[in-house]
Amino acid sequence: MRSTNTHSTFRKWGGLFDVAHLEEKRDELEEQTAQPDFWSDVSGAQGIISQLQGYRTIIDQYRETEGLIEEAEIMLELVEEENSFEYLDEIKARLDRIGKKMEKLTLKV
Repeated sequence: MRSTNTHSTFRKWGGLFDVAHLEEKRDELEEQTAQPDFWSDVSGAQGIISQLQGYRTIIDQYRETEGLIEEAEIMLELVEEENSFEYLDEIKARLDRIGKKMEKLTLKV
């Protein structure tokens, strides 16, 4: 089943992306930006802001892709339970979208 394969592959990517680690790094950087003297080194601060934006982008895209996979799985379950092909086009469109997002994520890491 393609959705299961996609989800399995995506879950394996969780190790590649180590989202928990990325979230920790994001949180550390956010703490740094809250320091009163953060902007005393403008160049360093801009570098931290840039890193922070990068972490946020990857985490957000990962979570969005994760949600799309879960939605596709639910739709696939409906197709199987109801023995109806009503949602197949939508499932295919979501899987295509998921594939594109996974490619983008791979390029960012």
